[in-house]
Amino acid sequence: MQGETRLPRNRKEFALFLGIISVISVNIIAPFIMGFKFRFQKEVYFSTLKIIPFVWIIVVLLVTLVA
Repeated sequence: MQGETRLPRNRKEFALFLGIISVISVNIIAPFIMGFKFRFQKEVYFSTLKIIPFVWIIVVLLVTLVA
């Protein structure tokens, strides 16, 4: 049986993986979802920025648990 080569194999790879996933999911996807729901405006984006630290913590925990 062959080993899985797509998942991180050490702490350095895991930190890089976690950083990339969190940046993509928190800083890009969250503002887009809020923008689609409440229309794209500066006020909506800035209110999203206030929530991002909490969402980032949740994303880090979920990625840690899943990976």
